[in-house]
Amino acid sequence: MKFIAIIFIATALVLGTIVVSYQLMSLQGEESIDLPMPTGNSNNDSENAQSRRLSVKLFQDSQESLQFNTTQGSSMRISVAFSSLSNNQFIIPIYLSVGSFEGQRLSQLIISPPAPYPTVHSSHNESSDTPKLFEANFTINPLTLEPNENKKVDLAITALKDAQIGEYTMLLEMGSWEQTGLAAVTFKVIVMPSE
Repeated sequence: MKFIAIIFIATALVLGTIVVSYQLMSLQGEESIDLPMPTGNSNNDSENAQSRRLSVKLFQDSQESLQFNTTQGSSMRISVAFSSLSNNQFIIPIYLSVGSFEGQRLSQLIISPPAPYPTVHSSHNESSDTPKLFEANFTINPLTLEPNENKKVDLAITALKDAQIGEYTMLLEMGSWEQTGLAAVTFKVIVMPSE
C-alpha cells in the first residue's frame, strides 16, 4: 500500500512540475507566483504544506523594485532578500532564466541550479547554438534558510553584447517550490544601448 502511495505522490509531483512550467512561461508582470502545493493523503502533510512559506524581494541601491535598467556589455547588481515565514529549514537552489523578450517567449536558462539539483523545467533552451544573452552569478547558491530567518543574496547580471535592446522578463526560480510555496519571482530587465 505504501508503494502505491509513493507512486501516486511522485506522479502528482511530476504533473505539478509540468503545469507549473507552463504557467511560469505564460505569466508576465506578476511580482511572484504562489502555487498550490502538492499534499499527500495524511493530515500531517496537509498541515506542513500550509505552514511552509517564503518571501522574496528584489532591491537595487536599497530601493525595492521589479524593473532594472542596464546597457549592452555592462553589469548590474541586485540584492535578493529571502525571508522564511516558516518553522522549517529550507535549502533553496536558485537559478535564473529569461522568460521572454518584448513579450515573445525565449525560455533561456542563464544559471543552472547548483549540483546536485536537476533543472526543474525541461523547457529551458540550453542549446550551444543559441547566442548567450546574459551572464549571472549568485553570492550564495544553494541558500540555506533556518526557521524564520532573513538572508540577502547578491545577484550580478551582465548583459552581453548579443543582448538586443529592449525589455526582458527574467525568472528568479527556486527548485524547492513544493516546500516553500513560491516557484519563482518575475522581474524586468531593460537593456539600453551602450554609449
